[in-house]
Amino acid sequence: MGDRFEDLRTFVAVADAGGITSAAKALDVAKSAVSRRVSELEQRLGVKLVERTTRSFALTAAGRRYHVEAHDLLESLARLDATAGDVAPNERVRRLSLVAVQEAGPARVGAAVARFLDKHPGSPVDLTLLPQGASNPAAGDADVVIGGPGGKAPRSARRIAGTAMTVTASRGYLARSGRPKVPGDVAAHLGIISTMRSGVPAWMFRDGVTVVPQAALTTSDDAAALAAALAGAGLVCLPTDAVAGEIAAGRLEALFEDGMGEPPRLWLSNEGGTASATLADSLAASLTGTS
Repeated sequence: MGDRFEDLRTFVAVADAGGITSAAKALDVAKSAVSRRVSELEQRLGVKLVERTTRSFALTAAGRRYHVEAHDLLESLARLDATAGDVAPNERVRRLSLVAVQEAGPARVGAAVARFLDKHPGSPVDLTLLPQGASNPAAGDADVVIGGPGGKAPRSARRIAGTAMTVTASRGYLARSGRPKVPGDVAAHLGIISTMRSGVPAWMFRDGVTVVPQAALTTSDDAAALAAALAGAGLVCLPTDAVAGEIAAGRLEALFEDGMGEPPRLWLSNEGGTASATLADSLAASLTGTS
């Protein structure tokens, strides 16, 4: 039984590390010992779990299924051990990792995670929002990944919409400068440009129309852009959920409510076990409005 446990532990380490050499370093054992255990496991199961050459490594379909089940089994054993020791169970809970692009909308993703935590308080989440200009994440960078336009989505990924955008301005600015009636009018107005989602200053409206305002301020921070808009510095284009409260309170006015472009198409991928699949399902429901 002990050998079978080590076989599982070794195989999971190999799958998680993406290769024999990296797994051997992580386990602090000889590379040959890791390779032998994987081979013996394949022989015992009668199925090939990995495809490996001197230059490449990949799990087979059977290997991917076995990895998920083995990972969950090891987690179950760890939880069982925790209940018998002096360590409190909540100190051994596995944290779920989530990586998301800015196009998903920080406030929107945060709210979606909060809804998940409300239903699953024993499954803490570590959320990483990638900065503007960062490389698109790949499936496997975290338990759950939300990738943006241009990224290579895995076949199993689900499609979700990015955050909707709204152009707003303070009543004071509109009183001084007039209210733009059509998207083309934006070009004659002062604008506050946030580069958190894109380094491109143009704002996209319906039918692919893009307009560049006269940039009074360019910032890499949405909060700074919002503060400047509230102070009357110009028009601003920000995620709808980031300005909804200010619009409801009457501090900002929404413009072109029916004329904004479609949100970017994003993808959501789950590469972990049962717990991360639950997180992925919850996020997909929240971010597609089906929760």
